[in-house]
Formats: sequence, structure tokens, C-alpha cells
Amino acid sequence: MDSDSTEYENELISRNNLYLLRKQKVQKEIEAAKRLIKKDVDILEIADKFIHEVFELIKEGISMRNVKLSEEEIQKIVRNNITFKKKIRSNRKRYNNFG
Repeated sequence: MDSDSTEYENELISRNNLYLLRKQKVQKEIEAAKRLIKKDVDILEIADKFIHEVFELIKEGISMRNVKLSEEEIQKIVRNNITFKKKIRSNRKRYNNFG
């Protein structure tokens, strides 16, 4: 093995660990948010922080699957995924009409 492949493997391992740590962090944030809601902290502040952490987790997942992408390309993929899901939801019927 050459030194370049060893460095790449170390970087990949650390990225996987980072992904797992962020996932655990989001779970802890949910638990902390529940405690803060009980203490009457502003719900919008809690939601903002949670949404930010979720987007960071999404970006990290995309970058793990596509190592060669730049930050701008990753953000473009995230935006495209969000708009795609909005289009699907807008085309979905909001009521049960079986006739």
C-alpha cells in the first residue's frame, strides 16, 4: 500500500465516524428539545437548530456517497431534492375520494 491510499482510508473512516456522531447529535438534540419545551423555551429557536442539524446530516450523507463533489454541488443536490419532494406533495390528493 502506498501512503496516498492509507490517507484516503483514514479520511473515509473519519468521515464515517463524523456521520455517526452527527446522527447521534441529532438524536440528542431531539431529546434536549423535548426538555426545553417543558421549560418553556421558544419553540422556533428549537426548530431552527434542529432543522440546521438535519441539513448538515443530509449534506454529510451526500458527500459520503459522492466524495468528489464540491460544497456547491452538494448544496445543489440538497436543493433539488427539496424541490422534488415539494412537487410530489403538491400533486398528491389531499382528500379520500373513491368515486
